[in-house]
Amino acid sequence: MTFLFVVMSLQWVHLVSSIRALFQRLPLRAVANHMVLMCSMGAVLFGLFGIRLGAQGLGGANEAVWCFVLFGLGSALVSCAALARAIEQRGRRDPYGWRVGLPLVALMAALYLLGAVGDHFWFVRDGVTVVTDPGMLGVDDIPCEGVVLAHVQARGPSAYRCLRSLAWGAASAAPFIPWPTYTSGASDQLGPRIEAIKAEAIDVGTSKP
Repeated sequence: MTFLFVVMSLQWVHLVSSIRALFQRLPLRAVANHMVLMCSMGAVLFGLFGIRLGAQGLGGANEAVWCFVLFGLGSALVSCAALARAIEQRGRRDPYGWRVGLPLVALMAALYLLGAVGDHFWFVRDGVTVVTDPGMLGVDDIPCEGVVLAHVQARGPSAYRCLRSLAWGAASAAPFIPWPTYTSGASDQLGPRIEAIKAEAIDVGTSKP
């Protein structure tokens, strides 16, 4: 649940920052924090509640990941601006207090979020196959249950990632399983088994009159 904790913490930081900016009559800062919050809410709606853009059904793009990209970039920019302003206006008695520490922690959280999204993009760069339950396919060298993302190779081991927590955009073609909430490995049985299932489906289709 590390990723979810970071997302909720960043949402709290931006909410507090936007309220403080309104009281300090800084509308641009308030609008910036609100825009970042909207990106995070979009990620939650797309990723957890299954809302899709258009009638895509199962498969299609994972909108939650792009919302997280905007959320991470926005958080990093807002945090850098707040950090620079806090350092510039720091007092002599409390040069590095919470005014510097809070945006610094928020910046580190935003960088982690962007790193998790980058790790996802790297894994799905060539496309992945979503396997709902490897055990039902007769694959016993993947020690996990539930959703599995895999680079299926007809010959050689197939790299996979097993879900251990939440999957953002589970109905998309590439669900987002953020680091470190997955178990990774390689399976020698998955690729040949899926190829055999495909061959059986083709044989059934061609045998019909």
